[in-house]
Amino acid sequence: MSDIVKGSIPDSDLAKDYFASIAERFAVSDKAQATMLLDTLTSMRYDQSQNIREYIMKIINISAQLAALEMPLDDQVLVHMALKSLPPQFDQLSITYNTQKDKWSLNELIAVCVQEDERIRKNKSV
Repeated sequence: MSDIVKGSIPDSDLAKDYFASIAERFAVSDKAQATMLLDTLTSMRYDQSQNIREYIMKIINISAQLAALEMPLDDQVLVHMALKSLPPQFDQLSITYNTQKDKWSLNELIAVCVQEDERIRKNKSV
């Protein structure tokens, strides 16, 4: 622990009180955490340099963190956000989704996106 951090924590006779003081100094506001997560979620863009399955799972992970902060997002919102964050090469996939009556689960979204990503990569290499 740096001297600056040590100096900012009041001395205490009991370790329990000392650790409580440390915890108070490093507490993160739930509101600030939720704002940061929402900012991350809304600014994410898939750039095809990463694995699309991992990219969508990252979106799902951020949603789970928001749910833990009592800000749950519906799976359908995540499906739309994920589709919206894809590059123009995936526009046909978004159009297909929007014209169907059925809604995709997150697992279906992952499967369809992986398949489409493989198709796009294959066509790029030809």
